[in-house]
Amino acid sequence: MSDNILRAAAYCRVSTDKDEQKNSIESQKQFFADFISSHKNWQLSEIYFDEGKSGTTTKNRSGFNAMIADCKKGLIDIIITKEVSRFARNTVDTLMYTRMLKKLGINVIFLNDGIDTLQSDGELRLSLMSCIAQEESRKTSERVKWGQRRQMEKGVVFGRNMLGYDVIGGKLFINEKGAEIVRSIFIKYTAEGKSTRTIADELNSCGAQSLRGGKWNSTSVLRILRNEKYVGDLCQGKTCTPDPLDHVKKYQHDFSKMVYIKDHHSPVISRDLWELTQSELKRRSPVSCDSSRFSSKHWCSGLIKCGLCGHNFVQRRKKLLSGDDYYAWRCPAVGCKCGSVNEKVLLEAVCFTLKLLLPDAEQMAEHISCNINNAKAMNSGASIAGLNRELRKLESSKLNICRKLADGLLSDDEFTTLRLQIQNEISQLEEKLSAANQQTDFLSAIQELLTFNTPNTSICREVLENITVLPCRQLEVRLKGSPTVKLTCKTSGRCENYSVSFDIVK
Repeated sequence: MSDNILRAAAYCRVSTDKDEQKNSIESQKQFFADFISSHKNWQLSEIYFDEGKSGTTTKNRSGFNAMIADCKKGLIDIIITKEVSRFARNTVDTLMYTRMLKKLGINVIFLNDGIDTLQSDGELRLSLMSCIAQEESRKTSERVKWGQRRQMEKGVVFGRNMLGYDVIGGKLFINEKGAEIVRSIFIKYTAEGKSTRTIADELNSCGAQSLRGGKWNSTSVLRILRNEKYVGDLCQGKTCTPDPLDHVKKYQHDFSKMVYIKDHHSPVISRDLWELTQSELKRRSPVSCDSSRFSSKHWCSGLIKCGLCGHNFVQRRKKLLSGDDYYAWRCPAVGCKCGSVNEKVLLEAVCFTLKLLLPDAEQMAEHISCNINNAKAMNSGASIAGLNRELRKLESSKLNICRKLADGLLSDDEFTTLRLQIQNEISQLEEKLSAANQQTDFLSAIQELLTFNTPNTSICREVLENITVLPCRQLEVRLKGSPTVKLTCKTSGRCENYSVSFDIVK
């Protein structure tokens, strides 16, 4: 390339892919081609462009990134763009890229803003204009959010079609084909007592189509069971975009910032069936109120706290050379120096505290056994087989009334009355069955349980309030209804030879 000829590239961008914006891209490309050809010592290298892309980040702007890559290859001498806001609306990105290009000897000319980055005051003027562009982007984002919330408050639906509903003109209309599948899911889970995994398998085996045509799984069934739209309510604003520059969506945990409208549209299921399902979901959930992503998997999720910054510890699994899994818990906060703790240490700490706070295990076992024998004498006339038969009959009756409700053969009031009556009878039978099952001498089992020689995760979950992890191998263990016990942990060995002991801190 001759020293007198500059290889000129142009960059243009529109933020939407609407037809009028596509026309704008074509107009810009033609303008830049004419503008570059009007300079005798310039030669058109290429015109780079992005359609339907925001200028607040360069992450998904393929045209922009291709231009920067060509600059690094030495294929471009000068870049022409319309204005700073077309190049980037993020001040950091604007300055970072223009400085990098300047080091490569490539100047960027912003025509409408009259800025040439190779000029002495180019960066100062560019900083001012990019700050203005970034602030305008933030204000635009706020205006859009404000307008969307006003529309949500009016009941306008944002989103796409879902199983059982079509979204047309911002309103929800029942799609009966999908609605039948939805009703069957609620009936199978609540009335028939089936698991989400079983329901998913049955839907796949009978060829029931999901909305997107994919296979059913436990998660997709669970989403339907928890979706308030099927009872006629509308909740919007479940996600938010805190930073308008990175466009990263996050779950909205503040319910006051959501928009909830009750009885917004025609329901697919009755409110009684919805409430029964939510109660059943809560009853079956291993952990009812834990925001941890591991809440349904691990016995101490949400119960291990960092003593330095207060964050909930998260679990990490590693493979040892022996092939065994090694579980440890650590603070997720960046830079926190609280360290990690072996899961075995946590289990042993709970067991140690239990033995420390509980009275003599043998005496307690005998006391419990005495109570069980008394219950046995009181219920010796109860037939377990007969009680189970009665219980199955009542469960069948509950299923029948749910089906009658779904078929429109029962009113909501009739269904509620019958449901409460059957549920009361079931509760009474379950109490009798529980007492009748206590006809075995549990003394040896109770003694083994109360010695806590073998850590039991289910028991630890039930009795543990929380554990606070402190530096220097110290733990503060608090059991439900008990004072906090502060321990210092001592460990030795590795893998199967790993041992733990504790000293009480006075």
